[in-house]
Amino acid sequence: MIKMKHIVNNMEKCSILAVVLIISITIVAATPPIPESYWGYATLNGAPAAYGTSITVEVYGTGEVVGSTTVEYANGGYSLDLKFDDPDTGEDEGANEGDKLTWKISGIECSTPAPGTDTATPGGTNSNFNLTAVSANNPPSVTVLYPNGGESIQIGTQVQVSAHATDGSAVTGVTFYYSNDSNWNSIGAGTRVPGTAKAGIWNITWNTNGLTSGLNYLIKAVASDGTPTGEDPSDSTFSLTCTPPSPPTLNDPGTTDPDGSYTVSWSSVSGATSYTLEEDTSISFSSPTVVHSGAGTSKYITGKSGGTYYYHVKVCNACGCSGWSNVEDIEVEIGTVITVDDSDGADYTMIQEAVDNAGSGYTIKVFSGNYSEHVVIDKSLKLIGENKDTTIIVGGGNGSCAHVTADKVEISGFTIMNCFEGVYVELSKGIIIDNNIISDNFDGIYLVNSDSNTITHNVITNNIWYVSGIHLISSTNNTISNNDIVENDKGVYLYNSINNLIYHNNFINNTCQAYDNTGTNSWDNGYPSGGNYWNDYMGSDAYSGADQNVPSSDGIGDIPYSINSDMDNYPLIQPWENYFGVIAPTISNIKVSPTYALPGDSINISADVFDSSGVRWVRAFISKGEEDIRAIFLSGPGGAGGMYTGTWSTMIFTEGGIYNITISAIDTEGNEVSAKPCKVEILLDTEGPIVSDITVSPTSAEPGTQIHISAEVFDELSGVWWVKAIINKEGGVLTVFMSDPDEDGIYTGTWHTTTSTGGGIYNINISATDNSGNEAFAGGPEVEIA
Repeated sequence: MIKMKHIVNNMEKCSILAVVLIISITIVAATPPIPESYWGYATLNGAPAAYGTSITVEVYGTGEVVGSTTVEYANGGYSLDLKFDDPDTGEDEGANEGDKLTWKISGIECSTPAPGTDTATPGGTNSNFNLTAVSANNPPSVTVLYPNGGESIQIGTQVQVSAHATDGSAVTGVTFYYSNDSNWNSIGAGTRVPGTAKAGIWNITWNTNGLTSGLNYLIKAVASDGTPTGEDPSDSTFSLTCTPPSPPTLNDPGTTDPDGSYTVSWSSVSGATSYTLEEDTSISFSSPTVVHSGAGTSKYITGKSGGTYYYHVKVCNACGCSGWSNVEDIEVEIGTVITVDDSDGADYTMIQEAVDNAGSGYTIKVFSGNYSEHVVIDKSLKLIGENKDTTIIVGGGNGSCAHVTADKVEISGFTIMNCFEGVYVELSKGIIIDNNIISDNFDGIYLVNSDSNTITHNVITNNIWYVSGIHLISSTNNTISNNDIVENDKGVYLYNSINNLIYHNNFINNTCQAYDNTGTNSWDNGYPSGGNYWNDYMGSDAYSGADQNVPSSDGIGDIPYSINSDMDNYPLIQPWENYFGVIAPTISNIKVSPTYALPGDSINISADVFDSSGVRWVRAFISKGEEDIRAIFLSGPGGAGGMYTGTWSTMIFTEGGIYNITISAIDTEGNEVSAKPCKVEILLDTEGPIVSDITVSPTSAEPGTQIHISAEVFDELSGVWWVKAIINKEGGVLTVFMSDPDEDGIYTGTWHTTTSTGGGIYNINISATDNSGNEAFAGGPEVEIA
């Protein structure tokens, strides 16, 4: 009995020891395997995998998923902790040590690492573990946009070839080809202009120099997304033509130049390879000098001595050269420019002071202001007002506002009023009186014993106290044209004056329209140029021709207008500016860039605008469909014209679609012209912003702690409108609006918890909306409030 009891006690001790050992063994086995960590970059179809793209890890051969994550950064960056099965729990929690693994991006098997080459190793660390996968996807879709058939393109033109390409993953490139037979010739790889890698416009500049004219051509675009390709040819053929160009238009360089330096310019001709500009001192170009040969549409001329210089220009392309253009001339009068301003800031404050101190050939520029003076001009010079409406010479009811006693004087750009004579020209030749308003004087313009002068483009009105708007005594060979002569006592009064030419003026409501006591002056410019407009003319316009005997109207009265001892043989039925169609400004070389743009982009607009009477303003009208959007004034040199430029600054909320930009110009005579509209496409935005790199700090905090939240948010097309953090815990939602103070795409905000904030796990999500109303969501880290 005693021995058995001893055995039992020993058994109890062994049992206790076994239990202790089992407990000890169980405690040791309860520690799970350490996860294996990975981080690197994922590449899908040749491009960084997009933010949020799924990454999975499977056991090679079985397909059992043992790990997963998503791409966390816009550059394809990811991280993953691979967990392992705990043999003591009896549940599948991850991989087993030694498993061969297969990696997948968006369900597509990776080629790097190759399937079965990665081995699961508890506690392993794998940095720069980069993944590469290529989908066996459908080829991209591509459509040729231009030229797509039916066009006729001049050889030598730089053609902007374009195509639209889309792909479910990403278009990596578009290559363009051309053909005039069964063989395709490479133009080159295009560049994506607007849009995204999944959908965008691609284009390339195709130089057509050296190609054969008269053949039918096709364009083909081939798009690739890394492996498969898609292609599209033109819908039908287009032709390349080869004809010599028409001559360019040589612009007026100006009437005179004071220092021998000026610019000669001409219109641009499409497809031009070179321009040739010739200069001569004879209008017959008997001994021309080539002053420019090559590209460019202007030449700066310098170092010229006094005299008259004539110019013409021609253009050449790949098919030949044009004839010579129109001829323009400029007279170089070496002199000095001095200025006058009644409020200081110039060389002089009074016009007479400037005249007294000027030398022969000087130009005196007078700024806008009121000048109470009687100016005597006794030397050859130019007196030029800044603006005829605001540069005013007032005489105080006596004397001559401007008294000219020298030859070769020009008076332009003034209002001249309230004198005995507005402009009094005495014993002078070569005087030009142009572009003035001359009103409320006894005589508007008064010429005595003065020959070979020009009075043109003036408004002469309300000169009623003595004789006339224009009064000539013993003056010969003067030209009076293109004036508005309105409501004077006598419109034009010629006394003992012969061989003067008066045509293309408007005579309106003068007490006596005109008087001529010699019958030796010409009151018209012959047929078909015509004479003057008389608002009291009672004739009709049923006939045409030099004898006005051909049935059909021609804008000229059928019977002459009588002027006591003389007559206007060809009176105008309409005011002279409407006769035979007024020459409106010319608009050419219109450029709009870019023609494909995103909301918020700036659209640069330019055009060459010229007009012999002077350009008043140039505007760009922007419309969409039938809706007028806005008008933009373009800035430029004024005068006879030049290049005018402006910018349409679209807004980030500008609607997508096709916009028309129409250039319109008006000259100083009120003639307006509009050019053919250009098109600009503002791309539609249908995708939300991209949200990445969300950080929250701290992720574990006490109530009353400030929680700092940041995220990187971009929207390529229409821009980010707002970003907010949505903080969610079962039973309630809190919103924190975020801002981007540094405008670098990093949006930040702060969640101010309070001492009463309840404990628990809070989910933080980021919501972002772009200016087109597209919204995107992304999940962020959790925050635990203790």
